[in-house]
Amino acid sequence: MIIKLRCQTCGAEQDTPSDIIGFKCSYCGSPVVNIPNKYRETSVLCPDSISFEETLRKIRRFLSNKVGDGYSIHRAFKFCLPIWRGRVKGRFRYKGYRKHTVTKTIKTGKTTTVKVETYYIPVEESVEVDRLIATPGRINKDIYALDEILDNAKRIKNYIELNQMVINGWEPVIPEVSLEEARNLLDDLAEEELVREAEERVDELLDYDAYLEVEQIELLYYPAVEFTYLYKGKRYRGIYDPVVGDVIRCEVPLGRWKRAIYALTSYIILGALLAISILYRPTESLTIGHILIAGGAGALGTYTLIKATSPQEVYD
Repeated sequence: MIIKLRCQTCGAEQDTPSDIIGFKCSYCGSPVVNIPNKYRETSVLCPDSISFEETLRKIRRFLSNKVGDGYSIHRAFKFCLPIWRGRVKGRFRYKGYRKHTVTKTIKTGKTTTVKVETYYIPVEESVEVDRLIATPGRINKDIYALDEILDNAKRIKNYIELNQMVINGWEPVIPEVSLEEARNLLDDLAEEELVREAEERVDELLDYDAYLEVEQIELLYYPAVEFTYLYKGKRYRGIYDPVVGDVIRCEVPLGRWKRAIYALTSYIILGALLAISILYRPTESLTIGHILIAGGAGALGTYTLIKATSPQEVYD
């Protein structure tokens, strides 16, 4: 079925298949979105009130506090990310076992014995579900700080109706994920969240049933600014959220003292691990405890060594 859609920027009417989710106007290049009214509130989150100059000032203020002098902003790219957001309702039931350990002290004459008994308690719970779930409207999800952007998009309540003139200049991206695909993705994401939460409540998850329905689907255009900056010959990146009004994630180089502390800690831990391995006598039996301690020490030493030679991600 062919329908006519009017571009809200230049007013030109164009013929397009009814199942096409969006396209760029062939006259002025502005995005034109086509989503059935009964399924959506197509909207953009307040980019009309966002000053790009003020955004750059806040980014510079953040970098001055975290890095100090000597940096230069290499690139700042503003865009509107299409995000499907839906309210998922229903019921989630699961069954599992929770481990319960009891320590008993038994005295027999002058002898004291400590006995540890483990019980598995059956758990069965039904959870009423009513939550907002968000997923990108683009197939390529390689977007810096995507999780933080989605979390903020789920919480936001105040937004304005989609207007191509309003989002002009914020590089809106036509969504590649259709309405039906978005519905299925939101349903799957909600189920995955519920399963993870259930696994945190029990030691062993045996079975679950999810009776979920996605309601009130919206296509949100969420503004963001991705920036890169140069510092001492290296490039770092960050993301600024204009809706929140702050940098939500940024790579910041470790200071000289922090780098030295991480390096020293790693050398101490790895050196101690090496000394233990040299002094260990093969005649003694090797237990799982020895292996776990050695593995943990090695992992911690390696982690601190990596921290000493890598940029640190800062969540603000």
